[in-house]
Amino acid sequence: MTDAQIHIGLYSMDKLPEYFQLFRQTSINLILYSYIPLLTCHYYYNIYFIIKNPLNHCMQPKIQRFISKLSTPNDLNQQDTTDQQFH
Repeated sequence: MTDAQIHIGLYSMDKLPEYFQLFRQTSINLILYSYIPLLTCHYYYNIYFIIKNPLNHCMQPKIQRFISKLSTPNDLNQQDTTDQQFH
């Protein structure tokens, strides 16, 4: 080996820990930045269901009553006559 090759080899060996450190940090960043959104999405999904299920359970009878009031035959007849007036 010539002096230049030894010098380049030593220089590369000196830089090797930096490359490993950079690679390790990049890998950690990739793992963290890809995992955190999944984690928060999972938490938002759980929070959504924690809020949604009791709300549906509480509101379902009220919504059904409201729909049944809207769809009574009297309302449907009135709607038909108003439609006919415009034609």
